[in-house]
Amino acid sequence: MPATQPKAASKDLAKNVKEARVAARAMAALSAADRDKALSAMRASLEQQRDVIEKANALDIANAKTANLAAALQGRLNVSGKKFDGMLSKVDEVKAVPDPLGVVSRKTELDKGLELSRVACPIGVICVIFESRPEAAVQIASLTIRSGNAVILKGGKEAANTNAALVHAMQCGLAASGVMPASAVQLVQTREEISELLDMHGQIDLIVPRGSNELVSHIMKNTSIPVRVAPNPNPNPNPNPNPSPSPNRSPNPNPNPNA
Repeated sequence: MPATQPKAASKDLAKNVKEARVAARAMAALSAADRDKALSAMRASLEQQRDVIEKANALDIANAKTANLAAALQGRLNVSGKKFDGMLSKVDEVKAVPDPLGVVSRKTELDKGLELSRVACPIGVICVIFESRPEAAVQIASLTIRSGNAVILKGGKEAANTNAALVHAMQCGLAASGVMPASAVQLVQTREEISELLDMHGQIDLIVPRGSNELVSHIMKNTSIPVRVAPNPNPNPNPNPNPSPSPNRSPNPNPNPNA
């Protein structure tokens, strides 16, 4: 039986991914000071648009109550008040981390005058899929910007309004920074878009699923793009102690394969 050919991506999604790749190439040439400037501008924009974000968050929480979602899930949706302050503090924490790029973690002398070094460098375009907690969008974007990578985010549908408001604010901040394009942080909202992204080998450099075992399993079974499994923030109380290995799972615990 002939192999199934990947479906062509929708026009808008293909355009967004192309813009992310252009952004990633530009980001690879930025200095640590430029990346810090982008993070500062992103944080400032989040603070400026706090009211809009909290109103969007209140709508998601109201929808969750109407849908009778579990109280624990409703609690994870909240990014208002002290949680918003904590979200901004996480940006500051990432900014305070020493520049991860250019760090030599290993050096081997192959011959006289010939050395092989392992140097940390950007990956490119990373797609991160996460569930429930919308503040994860800001944490993930901060980390990818600090490490010189473009990111495409997919959050849980329960937080659709909050995620959209957060990403819009971050994009406004990046555009205002003058050093980094807004397309360095992007958002997709539907399962159909994720299915299309899973077929974009050569355009997406790494996929990081962050959520349930079912989510991780689905991603790993349906893409040939390298997958880095993030720790599950809400682990199954009875996880499989001997999960089957996957050819797509990165054996290196470091999410940067070039580090």
